[in-house]
Amino acid sequence: MSPQVILLNTPHGLGYWHNRSEPGIGMPIGLLSIASNLKKAGFVAELIDGQVDPGYLDLLAQKIMAPDLLWVGISSMTSGLDVAKAASVLIRNKRPDIKIVWGGFHATLFPESVVKSGYADAAVVGDGEIPAVSISQKFSQGANDLKEIPQVIFMDDQKVIHSTEQTEFMDVNTTPRIDYSFIDPDKYLYRDASEFVPGMTLGKVWVVNTGRGCPYKCTFCINNHSSQKWRSKDTEVMIDEFQEIIDKFDPEVIHIQDDLFFANKQRFRAFCDEYDKRAWKFKFFTLAFANYFNDGFINREALKWLEGKAVWLGIGVESGSERVRKNLKKPVTNAQVVSAVTMLKDFNIKIGLAFMTGLPIESREDRFETLRFIDQLDKINPNCTFALQAWRPIPGGELYELAKECGFDEPKTIDEWIKALAPGQGYYDPMKLPWNNPNEIMFLLALSASIGSKHRNLLRKFTYIVLRSFFALREAININLPFFEGAVVRMAIPIARYLGLISKI
Repeated sequence: MSPQVILLNTPHGLGYWHNRSEPGIGMPIGLLSIASNLKKAGFVAELIDGQVDPGYLDLLAQKIMAPDLLWVGISSMTSGLDVAKAASVLIRNKRPDIKIVWGGFHATLFPESVVKSGYADAAVVGDGEIPAVSISQKFSQGANDLKEIPQVIFMDDQKVIHSTEQTEFMDVNTTPRIDYSFIDPDKYLYRDASEFVPGMTLGKVWVVNTGRGCPYKCTFCINNHSSQKWRSKDTEVMIDEFQEIIDKFDPEVIHIQDDLFFANKQRFRAFCDEYDKRAWKFKFFTLAFANYFNDGFINREALKWLEGKAVWLGIGVESGSERVRKNLKKPVTNAQVVSAVTMLKDFNIKIGLAFMTGLPIESREDRFETLRFIDQLDKINPNCTFALQAWRPIPGGELYELAKECGFDEPKTIDEWIKALAPGQGYYDPMKLPWNNPNEIMFLLALSASIGSKHRNLLRKFTYIVLRSFFALREAININLPFFEGAVVRMAIPIARYLGLISKI
């Protein structure tokens, strides 16, 4: 039998399945690609996905007893660190002879703390396809170290850390096509898509990536990290993959999971042509950039084509303050956002606008500007929904380093990161950042959530009016109101959320 590798996709925390009966829309595209590459290289790969299978740890305990097992790969975001730790401890107890390799975003950002933790023998930085094959070849040859494998970091017996720099980025056009035999399609295909398609509580939804990374280098984003590089699949490769998905799974909706699907203008236009030529019927949702909505690119003619096909477009705005956005290196102006929202007003396309607050470069007036801007956009186009989130530190860029200068106490170990995560969220708790006033942040998040809910009924509108009136008072006097603010945050907001009067925050 060929040597075997197990790949585990961690859910967002050990509590992920406590109050959940169905998973959300998503698919472990990265691990599927790694498994497909391993298969081409002659290895047997098995994928366990904790985001669709509640019994993932029990399944892992069974699978690791295979006699031909070479190593176990664990892919984790920061939100899944407690799961990655639990899985590693399980493997160490049952199969101490088996090597453990961590990958995913957290290992990419903090590889040294991963290997120092003792929970993993090695960490992979960035794309995992090429390193996974090299690691498998090394272990199958009886090697105990992973020297000279680019992107791989490990410690030897003397506790010396070895790291070989990345020498190339995987070519997304020549890597093997994803082999979907590694998963049960029915575990992914049927999802509640009502957030994107009104009334579709159980639709056939699939996920696809037509590229990796983003051409922009915003200071808050992981795409600013040195391990990331924007690569888009050629038109022919992309179209063939869409056709394969349609032929195999016939989805009603496709989530085009790219960080920025519209980044390649010529490829997007070719996609539109092929969609019509092949008489495709699926609807889709994806991300765009506000400055793409202009006469030279996504104009009214393009929007007319998109209507009925693109059911939801997500746009990152980040802040209502142009000063803050400039510091974030987000090349978008308020005027461009307003123009995009105004253009979309005449078309039946939902728009999701994402904002952040609680940034170390943000003043109180900047925060107020953000809420005023959200209010302005809502008045222009009621098809808008708004997501205001408290900023979470992501390493690899200027903003993260500035946060440390401003007093952010970076967790140094895996266990410290696990303790620092916000309860129920799986991210570093933004309320612990020293420049944030937790009451103020929570109030602003609640107000933005009420803006997105106020059109549904009179009671929700009343909730918005109450919160907006309090905000107007804050604007007028521009001082802390800890007693009133605390009462709103600790009493009124939880009651409103329980009653469903404001959206989830």
